[in-house]
Amino acid sequence: MEKGYEFKRRSRNIILSKFRK
Repeated sequence: MEKGYEFKRRSRNIILSKFRK
């Protein structure tokens, strides 16, 4: 479960980074 949570958090961070760019 911890891995799934971290993966989702990284995915959201990547999406936010793309939007910021």
